[in-house]
Amino acid sequence: MNPKRRRLVIKVAILPTLFTLGNLLCGFGAIIAVSGQQFVISAWLIIIGIGLDAIDGWMARLVKSASQFGMELDSLADIISFGVAPAFLTYQMINQQQAHLISYKFTLLLAGFYVTCAALRLARYNSEKTDEPAVSYYFKGLPSPTAAGLVSMLIIMHYELISTYGISNPRIILWLILPLLTMISAALMISRIRYTHLMHKIAHARQSFIRFIETVVVILIVIFKPEEMLALAFILYTLSGPIGYLRSLIIPKPKGTVYPVNEADERNRRTT
Repeated sequence: MNPKRRRLVIKVAILPTLFTLGNLLCGFGAIIAVSGQQFVISAWLIIIGIGLDAIDGWMARLVKSASQFGMELDSLADIISFGVAPAFLTYQMINQQQAHLISYKFTLLLAGFYVTCAALRLARYNSEKTDEPAVSYYFKGLPSPTAAGLVSMLIIMHYELISTYGISNPRIILWLILPLLTMISAALMISRIRYTHLMHKIAHARQSFIRFIETVVVILIVIFKPEEMLALAFILYTLSGPIGYLRSLIIPKPKGTVYPVNEADERNRRTT
């Protein structure tokens, strides 16, 4: 490789690392915000971290700078931003709001269960990732950013119902919905249910221009109604895995069907 070209690649490769560190700092800031009982700020910092996490992976693939170092750093950032931060946010949110129907011990166990599942999910992803650069179209288990986003958007919507829609403190969210969704999302993280890798699906779609227009429309809708649309997006994506799994049980695929997991599998499928 030309020395000038090599220096350019090294310089560009710094950008994904900066986004990963930005994700890490968002997670750290979310924990600090929770300590100050700034629950909405903490939830939004987690959401911002999800965006940075998506950008750093996309950028690393764009400049072809994916490395073992980047993968390990990304996992370390993810366990803080999408494991510890949402678990601590849930724990403090329930206790500080005095949801008396839930005991202190249960909340502690719930937060611990979530962190454990997030760590196991990330460790499994790293251990099963192949050394060869391949484009994976599916995740095994709910991605940890989605689980964190689901919990965070529920807390944001809790305060949105109070401030915008004038609904009195909807404690049913704290008593039932938040603990239930936290437990379900944690269990889905360590499951083997398949989830579509949306970033790869969009980037490698055949109708790239149509996908681009659809993506722009979705972004504009999210900008217009960010709280409602983001909450709906996380809910729908979380449900897509179990719905797809149940559908596969009810309508089994014909024998010999090949599921494209990466580029090599997709090429083999097209040639058979």
